[in-house]
Amino acid sequence: MIMGESKLHEFYMRRCFELAKLGSKYTKKNPMVGAVITYDNKIIGEGYHKEYGKQHAEVNALNSVQEKDKALLKEATLYVSLEPCFHEGKTPPCVDAVLKNSIKKVVVSCLDPFEKVAGKSINKLKANGVDVTTGILEKQGRYLIRKFIANTIEKRPYVVLKFAQSYDGYIGKKDQAIWLTNKFSKTLTHKWRSEVDGIMVGTQTAVVDNPKLTNRLYTGDSPMRIILDRNKRIPDSTHVLSDSYPTLMFTQDPNYKLIPNKTVIHIPEWSLPTILQKLYEQEIYSLIVEGGKSLLQSFITEELWDEYRIFRTQKNLNSGIKAPLIQSKFFAQEVLDGDVLSYGYRK
Repeated sequence: MIMGESKLHEFYMRRCFELAKLGSKYTKKNPMVGAVITYDNKIIGEGYHKEYGKQHAEVNALNSVQEKDKALLKEATLYVSLEPCFHEGKTPPCVDAVLKNSIKKVVVSCLDPFEKVAGKSINKLKANGVDVTTGILEKQGRYLIRKFIANTIEKRPYVVLKFAQSYDGYIGKKDQAIWLTNKFSKTLTHKWRSEVDGIMVGTQTAVVDNPKLTNRLYTGDSPMRIILDRNKRIPDSTHVLSDSYPTLMFTQDPNYKLIPNKTVIHIPEWSLPTILQKLYEQEIYSLIVEGGKSLLQSFITEELWDEYRIFRTQKNLNSGIKAPLIQSKFFAQEVLDGDVLSYGYRK
């Protein structure tokens, strides 16, 4: 059965999304982008943005076309999950590469919100006689670049709020270290750690739980640990201060002593926006916030978060610290051996 044009566009755009996600760990503040080149409804080239500062998806897709198929480019269709770049950055403009290869049909999921692009490439393609279609699976395309939007538009890290709560709605008990999730959920959280630049906890969590905040159960690197210790309450014997892993310590205390492998950042006027700005300057473009309750609630109240990942476990605590209240569009749920994991996003 021959697929209709709109369904065909969606089919190849989904492949663009699959390719784009392959670069999730390496694009930093650049967007994840995938590209597919088709001729006569067959893929002759594909690529994705593999690494920050390196060639973009469109160029990688063009370079992947075999020499015997180069002549087909004039009759080919380029599918790309994000509008081709218009400006000269670390690489030349992708829109020029598309025109240079005489591609006459381009299908795009969503426009680039970056002010130096923002529809300019679409207009340039059309002005040069290219047939351009936009808005294919646009909602999914925008979701794919959500980190890029937080980084580029709001100049801050993409913030994920992560916590576990008991079946009866508590995240813990005062001054007690309590583990709620099972081993499968724990492994998944370590996978998440390998996918972000930073992981943050507040003073109380660092003191009571004494977490290592490293990736020990999955492949990949550990994130930068970010600890908020406003008035120097965390003992030097805790893991985050005594081990060899690098850590960013935020404090208001001007006498906070320097510690090997730890970077101390003084914040005279204490605020979350200021801390996030400093993290962005430190090239922390994605961040998981693991607690505690006060810190999580501050991110929620100030609307400085992008996504939540909440485990609801089978254990009951009967009393203790109530889980933060967070409202958003629910978009996914899965079960890990009894733990129910919910994902949501702010917008």
